[in-house]
Amino acid sequence: MVVENGSRDVGQPAAPDFRRARRPEQRDQRRRAILAVAEELLAERAIAEITLREIACRVGLASSNVLRYFESREAIFLELFDAAYGDWLAALRSAVAELPGGRDGAAAASRVAELWAGSLAARPALCEMWSCLAAVLERNVSAELVMRFKLRIVERHTALAELIAAAVPGLAKTEALEVASLASTFVAGLWPLANPGPAVVEASAHLPAAAVHVDFAGRMERLLVLLMAGERAIGRCPGRS
Repeated sequence: MVVENGSRDVGQPAAPDFRRARRPEQRDQRRRAILAVAEELLAERAIAEITLREIACRVGLASSNVLRYFESREAIFLELFDAAYGDWLAALRSAVAELPGGRDGAAAASRVAELWAGSLAARPALCEMWSCLAAVLERNVSAELVMRFKLRIVERHTALAELIAAAVPGLAKTEALEVASLASTFVAGLWPLANPGPAVVEASAHLPAAAVHVDFAGRMERLLVLLMAGERAIGRCPGRS
């Protein structure tokens, strides 16, 4: 699926050439076809505008048949999000690994924040899903699915924390984990502000830029710099365990 920089290429046909998926490999192929179509639609519009029926029609199935493979529309996007998070994390790890050593904590944090924010901005589908997690995607799904998803995200956050703790001198892993966790809320809040609806876009022509314009990458980078600086400062406080 080629939707944004760093995403995986699984560009299989949308409709597999069999009527019913009986064998495990056929079921897997159909699942991948459904995911590919959902990602294609996500490249075209916001999640709120994508229906299960539209996904099913583009795959060439009835909506009820799609539900044989995913329990709901939201479940499809939760799986996409997990994969996209993993792809982004791998790309960020590669970028951070190329940073020169010998930097002090503040300089390293600034550079990591720049790479972090820029790589997120280059992945609009990931950010769109991130902004919808709590309010949309984690609803209309079973508790069992949510539990599996949450455990996967804890793994992702932990891997991200290990990455930034290794890259930023003076930032302990516990502090880095707090940074990773809080940063996810920044994405969820900033992305909708930076990508407003039609009414806000229309109104912006008559308002000062400061009242409506949100530079996602710039704001995200600044917030990450401040957050890492704060965590590093707290970590140096006497008596902190």
